Amino acid sequence: MKTNFERQQSSDASQVAQIWNLLYRRIGFCGTSASASALELSDALPITNRRYGRLQICAMRPRIALNPYPTGSRGYGRLATCATGFTLIELLVGIGIIAILASLLLPALSRSKSVAASTACVNNLKKLQLGWLMYVQDNNDSLPPDRGGREGFDVVGLNGSWVLGNPKLDTTTSNIQAGLLFPHVGAAAVYSCPADKSTVTGEPAFRRNRSYSMNLWLNAESHVGTYQDSINDQDYKLRKSSRIVNPGPSGLFVFIDEHAVSIDDGIFGIPSPWAAPEARSTEWWVAFPSERHNLGDNISFADGHVKHWRWQGHRTSKSYSGWQTPVVSAADRRDLGRLQECIPKTP
Repeated sequence: MKTNFERQQSSDASQVAQIWNLLYRRIGFCGTSASASALELSDALPITNRRYGRLQICAMRPRIALNPYPTGSRGYGRLATCATGFTLIELLVGIGIIAILASLLLPALSRSKSVAASTACVNNLKKLQLGWLMYVQDNNDSLPPDRGGREGFDVVGLNGSWVLGNPKLDTTTSNIQAGLLFPHVGAAAVYSCPADKSTVTGEPAFRRNRSYSMNLWLNAESHVGTYQDSINDQDYKLRKSSRIVNPGPSGLFVFIDEHAVSIDDGIFGIPSPWAAPEARSTEWWVAFPSERHNLGDNISFADGHVKHWRWQGHRTSKSYSGWQTPVVSAADRRDLGRLQECIPKTP
């Protein structure tokens, strides 16, 4: 006579065998060719663990798992129900923990990448600014020319300028290399911000090769047919480094990371409230500064240092309407005024 416990044990083992036979017939088991009949269990199973044919039954937690060679076997054992595994709940908890960790780590990695791009941009501007200072020393205190004009309908940097061409159109770096500053800089990659993902017009496979422009009030010459051309006869325009007085070299900006929507020639146009107060020059933009670095921009100054400025307003490609884009908010006006404080205030 079997005891109740033995009958229960036999019933449990039979259920395990039935489940395994079903799985074996539906999906197979890791390439084994054993027949389903070889997996049948005896009606009599002891309380303690023993090997019967190809199965090993654990009285505590009957789970089926791969067990190629159980301890003490002769190599014919294939399966064991006592191998450790994960339940569905354990698996879901693990996936949830991984998802939480990913949600915490990915933003941090993204911020780290953004900081690295901004740091590389600052280094590029420092190299450009150093090239600008070397040019001044080599050319009897004269500032590098910044000449802009038109070729057809396109605004481009002209011959005899610190940089030629238009980054929206140039598919090579030849116009950078033809600029007056290139011999003092030595690398075309310095002219482009790593965070600038904009591409050449009509050529999405080509990244733009320039992101930076120079302050309009530093020896610029414009022939584009707009109000910007008035710079040619301005007393406030500086041609010599010795005239950088108000503000001084530490307060006068030279190069700026320009917004992808407004960049063309090498000139960063900015209206002057001192040179033309009647023109309501605090009410409109000529060009947009970029916002690539955490809604801010990197700017170089005449003494050689570079700063990161975070903007209060927000300017987009859709909000740009050309060389007289109106200021749209108090924050926008403060950003424009901040830049205007860094252009010449006296002739």
